[in-house]
Amino acid sequence: MLGSQRVVRFDSPHLDIIVQCFRCSTSEAEQIGARATSQTYARNEILSRAGDKIVDTILVVAGLLGERVIELGGRPLQIREYSVGDLFGAGFTGDGTAPFSEICAIRDSQVMSFNVGALLDLAHRYSCVWQRIAVALLEDLNARNEFIASQFGFNATARVCNFLADMAQKSENGAIRPRPNFTDVALQTNTARETVSRTYSRLKRE
Repeated sequence: MLGSQRVVRFDSPHLDIIVQCFRCSTSEAEQIGARATSQTYARNEILSRAGDKIVDTILVVAGLLGERVIELGGRPLQIREYSVGDLFGAGFTGDGTAPFSEICAIRDSQVMSFNVGALLDLAHRYSCVWQRIAVALLEDLNARNEFIASQFGFNATARVCNFLADMAQKSENGAIRPRPNFTDVALQTNTARETVSRTYSRLKRE
C-alpha cells in the first residue's frame, strides 16, 4: 500500500468492528486486531495505484474507499465502494496485482492492514476468519459482475436511469434535489453529458 502515514499498532476502539466483520468473540477480536496495523488516509488520497503489488488485506474501520479504473481519456470509472467492515486486498486479486484499478479514499478514512501471511495464520487458528474471507471473495465477485452488467449489459440511457434511481433511493425524500451535476453523472456512468441531460429531463417530465 502507498502512503507516508504513520503506522500504529491496533487499538481497542476498533474491537467492535472486528467482532462484527468476523462474527467472532471479543477475545478472538483482540487476537485478530493485534496482528494488524492501522493507517489513515485523507479524502482523495490514493492507497494503491494500477499495477501496484498488493501485499496486504485491508479492513475498512472508518470512512469510505472506492476502487476505480482510469479510462484512456483520463476519466475515472468506479468499480465498487468499500465501507466500514468491508475486507479486500491481497488474496482477492489473483496474482497479487491490481493491473487495471486503483484504490482511493472517497472520504477521510482509516483502515487496518493484515499481512497476507498473518491473515492466513489467523485463518488456521480461527474458523471465523476463513468464513469471512470466503464471504469477501463472494462479495468481490458479485460486485464485479454487477459492474460488468451495468457497463456492458445496459445501453447508456439505461445506465443513467439506474444511477439516478440509486441517487433517489439514497435521498431522504426519494427525490433528487438539487439537480445532479451532469458531468459527474456522465463520468460515473461512462457516457456523454448530453445523454445524462436528456435522460434527466425526460424522467423529470414523467
